[in-house]
Amino acid sequence: GFEMPEDALQIRRVDLLAEVDSEVSLHDFRMVVGENQINLIFDMVVPIQYDKEQRKSLCQTMRKRMHEIDSRYQCVIVVESSFVAGEK
Repeated sequence: GFEMPEDALQIRRVDLLAEVDSEVSLHDFRMVVGENQINLIFDMVVPIQYDKEQRKSLCQTMRKRMHEIDSRYQCVIVVESSFVAGEK
């Protein structure tokens, strides 16, 4: 089977995220390894009050951070809104 490289496991650590924005969480993290790049696919859940610009800048920051970890990383991010606590 395919083993995830050590640094990919590091990516999943919350400290990277906390550094970017403590209100945001990542879900459904998966990795697709290609010949020249590694796609990191995940859902990013942001507070519902975040506007389009905030979401966009968060995605850019995440992409930049991941790229710094490994230049082959390409992020595919699905942004979702988290609803107010208590709502189901």
